[in-house]
Parts: sequence; C-alpha cells; structure tokens
Amino acid sequence: MQNTQFETPSTTWSGLGRLLEGPVGWLITLILIGVLLAAALLLPPVNLLERLGGLATTRIPAGIGGSVRDPDGTLLNFPGEGVQSAFSASLESTPRADFIEGRGGQDIYTAASTLPNFLVPKSPLYHTTVSGQAPDTTIVSIPIPNDSLPYETLDLYMWTGQSWEHLPNEVLATSDVVEARLNFVPEYFMIMQTSGAGNIPEATATLEFNSQLPDGAVVANEMVSGLRLRGDGALDGDAPYNNDGRTIPIIRNWEGDSWAPTVRTDLINNLLIDIGQQENQLNAVEQTILLNSYPGVVIDYRGVDAL
Repeated sequence: MQNTQFETPSTTWSGLGRLLEGPVGWLITLILIGVLLAAALLLPPVNLLERLGGLATTRIPAGIGGSVRDPDGTLLNFPGEGVQSAFSASLESTPRADFIEGRGGQDIYTAASTLPNFLVPKSPLYHTTVSGQAPDTTIVSIPIPNDSLPYETLDLYMWTGQSWEHLPNEVLATSDVVEARLNFVPEYFMIMQTSGAGNIPEATATLEFNSQLPDGAVVANEMVSGLRLRGDGALDGDAPYNNDGRTIPIIRNWEGDSWAPTVRTDLINNLLIDIGQQENQLNAVEQTILLNSYPGVVIDYRGVDAL
C-alpha cells in the first residue's frame, strides 16, 4: 500500500515530461520564444513600431536642409539656412474628390464643410507633419492642376484648424507651378480657384458731385463732394445722395479743380480761432451724418497754416 501511494505522482511527472519532450513541448517553446522576441522588439530601447512609423518621414539635418515630396510632384523645400535644429517631416495628400466629400477623417471633414463659397478646390489637400523644431523657411512648390484657367484667379490657401487663410504665392506659368515662400510650415494647404464676391477687392472711389460710377464698377464706398465750409463754421452746398449706405460726403474749404483749387484759407483760419464756429461745425457735421445715414465723413480742408 505504501508503494502504491508514491507511484501515482511519479507516473504523473513522467507523463508530463514525455509530453513536453514531444511536439507539444516544441510548440510551447516556439510560442514563448515568439512572445519574448516580440516584447524585445516593441519595448525600449528598440521601439520597432515607432521606428517603422519613422520610415514615412524624412530627416532634415540642421544647417543642411532637405525636402519632402508628394508623388504628384508637390515639393516642400527647407533651405539649410532656415534649419536651426534637425527635425523630421512628412508630406501626404488627400485626393480632391475625397476632400470635397469630406472623406479622410474628422479634420478633413471639418475643413471641407467650412470651405467658403468663393473657393473652388483644384488640387489635393496636402498635409505636412513636422517632428522637432520647425524650420524658419519653407518653399512650397505645387504643380498647377489641370483645368485651372484663368491663372489670374488661381490661389493658395491653408487650413488652420479653424478657418481657411490665404497664403502669399506666385503662379509661375512658365514653370507650371504655384510657389510660396513662407516663414513657417503650413499643416494643411490646397490650391483654390477664387470666384464670386470673395474674389472682388474692396476699394473706395472719389466722385465729384452728381457724378456716377462707370457700369460694372464695384466699390466698398463712394466719397462724394458737394459740401463746403461756411463763414460761420456751418456747411454750404448739397448733401450727396447716400447710395445703399456706401456714400461718404466730402467737406471742403476749396472749389475748382483739385490741381488748381481756389482755397478759402480765411475760412479755415477763422474756424481754428473761433470756438463758436467750431461748435457750429461739429453740430452741422453731426446733423448731416444723422439725417443722411452716412457711414462717415471726409474733411478735406486745405491751406492750414503750420503752427
């Protein structure tokens, strides 16, 4: 009976040993080796995943510079004199069709959904990633997309994460590229065709009394003459018609042509020394603005003696 009690554990260990020495043992050993090897590669100091991610980036040495390029030919060049410290950079792009439909992640969806109506995408949306200290100078060169005429309305914009902002650039038709020289690295950028109201610059035109803008002219404001300084400090003449709230009246102390005017220096000199005339002036100007709903007023007094 005593021997039988000790034979059972011995038989169990013997069976387990035979099992580990067989195919199952080799399989377990291979699995353990694989787990240990994977841990060694994924954990510091190797960090395999981090190193593999770095394969898509380009190392830019300090003082030497370098560039990153998209397969379509778009190039970001970092001149050596603008690279104070080494960094890594990568350049990717989202096809225009995917951008327009908002495909490619939340950032791209937000950028596409907030695009102003006067901007028409023409190129892919380019995305730059920088790791390390960003350079002081970046030269962006993008091939002009097909169907981009007229070049006069072709422009470069960047997405800041909150809004679309214009980037100063030059369309080099002979080289078939759009080039921008910047003092930073734009994260998201894209060639646009500008159209509609957003492409019309705002300007102010100066008109003589009863004159009109030429057909097709678009301005932010019209400065129109017609009012003159009077002897008591108030105003003479006719207040111009306020055209859609854009008209700004001009008050003068002179008449005739602007290149050979007849200037009433006596009126302005009296105004400067007479408090009563100054009060009349302020009241007259204020009432004129209020009665006609002008957005402002232009005071064009000449012949003022220097003190």
